[in-house]
Amino acid sequence: MMDTAKALECQHCKNTFSQKSSLVRHLKLCTRPRPASLRQKSCRQCAFAKAKCDLQRPNCSRCSLRDIACIYLTAVPKYGPESSTSPPQGQSTTTCSSSSVLTPADHGTNTPDREALEDFLNRVNEPLNAAIEDMPLDVPLPDVLQHCDESVSFLVQGSTDLIHFDPWLLASLNPQDTTPPLAKHSMQTLLRVLRTWPCMLAKGFQFPPIFHQSIKDENCKVAQPLANCCTLTRMWYFQQEGTSSIVQETITRELKIIIANFQTYDETDLLGALQALTIYVIMLVFPTKNQLAIPQIDESIFSSVLQIVYHTARSGLMLQEETDHAIPSWEAWVHITSKRRAVFALYLLHWSYSVYHKLQSFNCSELGFMPAPCAKFLWEARSKEQWEVLYKKWLAQWDGCEYLQYEFGNIKPGVMLGERAQRWLEDADELGILFSSIFNSTDREPEFMCLG
Repeated sequence: MMDTAKALECQHCKNTFSQKSSLVRHLKLCTRPRPASLRQKSCRQCAFAKAKCDLQRPNCSRCSLRDIACIYLTAVPKYGPESSTSPPQGQSTTTCSSSSVLTPADHGTNTPDREALEDFLNRVNEPLNAAIEDMPLDVPLPDVLQHCDESVSFLVQGSTDLIHFDPWLLASLNPQDTTPPLAKHSMQTLLRVLRTWPCMLAKGFQFPPIFHQSIKDENCKVAQPLANCCTLTRMWYFQQEGTSSIVQETITRELKIIIANFQTYDETDLLGALQALTIYVIMLVFPTKNQLAIPQIDESIFSSVLQIVYHTARSGLMLQEETDHAIPSWEAWVHITSKRRAVFALYLLHWSYSVYHKLQSFNCSELGFMPAPCAKFLWEARSKEQWEVLYKKWLAQWDGCEYLQYEFGNIKPGVMLGERAQRWLEDADELGILFSSIFNSTDREPEFMCLG
């Protein structure tokens, strides 16, 4: 037994694996020499045309001459105590202050959490330089359950139209069904539950777990994208036989309106749009009540979903108080937590859709720095006063070391959980239970490997 365990241990990082195929894939990454830098200095247009870029900002000479948008994908220069340059006025980071949930906090001294946040944004804005044949091909979702990896870059387009579809993103990698039974079971569980969400909105008895109960308040102004979505859920839920195509066309039209306008939304409308987007995609995956299979939907929709997620990340996915282990305002916490839950739901939806159709799923390893889905008693607190009392107790319970998303990857197979995972699961709500349903079941080998 000891010899077997030793044979499945990486000699470089000492990680151990339960299957030989997992070790083989890991070694390809662990022993691969990393390039000195993946940062691209040229603007995206010059890089695509393989033309020389004079690096002029905000517009290079070549783009100015052609009267086209000039987009630089490299990270902005870092500012701090060691830099002689001050940040430009209005420079902001993704970490938000609860004093104003609509305005990102000013850049300050980095903490480990903020460094992870900035690293995420830097990598989001890098180009995808690796060739497809050089890419490791592991399923992306386990990366969010394993670690925050630094080797993957994404191309974010600046257009408000449907972004250009990257062929590798949703390409079917193997026509044969080699998906492990446990991954299939998790996929089916997720899809069954997600299908109920638009039904909940249509019936009006309760909300899906990405919606906070405060939207029922009379003084709460519902964002227009979300108001439209609630109307369409009733159209979808009560559709009569033969009307499916009309319903789907209407949903698709509303979805494209969000895709075309999301960059113009304020924080309130952006959150509503993100929540509506989640429900719209679910309704496209489940067009009718009596369907026997999951249809394949337009590839460009998921590409645009990814673009909106990146835009949301840049607008803020954590509060400064959260990185400081302090108590934020209730209103700010509800807003930022709602954004995170919608992003989590979109990745769960796309993972299950990808397992069903044997496609490549989103890589969400960058989300590992974020807190895991919040405690049920915090999410369901009925008042600001009740929430503040509970939040203080919750902070004391974790003693400045709250459970983060990447820690799901430390969970080992078996009935018993580690102390931290057990403590998190004891407080989990419906969304947290959905995450627990995919523990140890996201490995889709051999054709799907880790993009990290």
